[in-house]
Amino acid sequence: MPLSFADILQSDQFTFFVGEMKQPITVHAAAIADTSEPLNCLINGGMREAQTKTAEIVAIEPEDFMRFVEYAYRGDYTVPPCVIDQEADISSLQKDQTTPADNKANHESTTGEPHHQGSRTNWAGTGLLGQDRQQNHTPVPSTTTTSSFGFGNDSRRLFSSTFGGESPNPNVTGFSNPAPAQTIGLFGNNTTSTTIRNNTTTSGSLFQTSLFPSAPYNPSALQASQIPPTGSTSRTAELRKVFNQKDFKFNSLSSPRSVISRSFGVRGNNSPNEDFTPVFLAHARLYTFARTYLIEPLRVLALSKLHGTLKAFQMYECRVNDVITLARYVYSCEDIPDREGFTKEKGEAGGKIDPLRQLVTDFVLAEISTIGKSDEFLSILEEGGQFVGDLWISHLIGGVSSCVVS
Repeated sequence: MPLSFADILQSDQFTFFVGEMKQPITVHAAAIADTSEPLNCLINGGMREAQTKTAEIVAIEPEDFMRFVEYAYRGDYTVPPCVIDQEADISSLQKDQTTPADNKANHESTTGEPHHQGSRTNWAGTGLLGQDRQQNHTPVPSTTTTSSFGFGNDSRRLFSSTFGGESPNPNVTGFSNPAPAQTIGLFGNNTTSTTIRNNTTTSGSLFQTSLFPSAPYNPSALQASQIPPTGSTSRTAELRKVFNQKDFKFNSLSSPRSVISRSFGVRGNNSPNEDFTPVFLAHARLYTFARTYLIEPLRVLALSKLHGTLKAFQMYECRVNDVITLARYVYSCEDIPDREGFTKEKGEAGGKIDPLRQLVTDFVLAEISTIGKSDEFLSILEEGGQFVGDLWISHLIGGVSSCVVS
């Protein structure tokens, strides 16, 4: 049975000492224990940590652990901002790269609607879960150059569709297209929603129930079929009609729910001087943490958010190192398993690439016309290791490969 809001508030407090500096972070024990079985055993089992109500988790930075705690309470986590790189060469735009001004013109010419340019450091409105995603979204420019590797504009489009279509596994959500706002739970770690109709509750969560309603209250949106019977007299019918038409002018965009949900959103870059390294690494580290502690919904959510960010990421030449830094982390992290051997048939034991590593290599292949010309890329190739092998395997299989959540 899912925990109630009261269950969480009335549970014991538990203190984690996080990172190398062992920064204390105190939480409600029930909120964290409900995210996975390993954490439940740590908090409520027979070990010393359960008796002292303290535990050390060194292999994660405090800011990443706080994002996990936010997920445990709210069902999602705030995306960190990018960093402004003052030393970036603004003139080093990829020659095939469209600029935000071009995007505005393209948007207005194809849709007939005005294009709203998003703030460089404002993450609101472009989220996987934000209601006004279209308001600030900058279209991802297409690449027309075909590289010597044999990948051009088709590879970038294929990358965007590989992780962004309908989830290949109907039992796993949050990995494909962004979930709507109703998936945000105030104290749920679910990425699926709980629908409440006619006093019947159907939970789609692995652990908890979403406490947010499926949509903001809007009396004018009520359908005739949703209005209860009005009685036998015309007078009561008229009174009911007047009652149902009341409108309290609730501004859903400025509500706490909307403000919170917009902070969960992902977006791309608008300028070459926007360093997305901290954004990429935040999603990747949460993926790793979730994988370690078997928090499957968080693992899928982090992977989905990273994919959404890469889809909207404009591959400026001076931003190649952002992607290479992500690749270095993904291939140096001991908590991400290596591929053992190679079998071309996907799914066979021994030849499977971890989904996060697959995502990174697919993006590199999709942008090889820019990334492949950089010294950073040459350097990581010369280091060898699994990155080179996975990159080559993905190339042999057919460029940007489909990835099934596993």
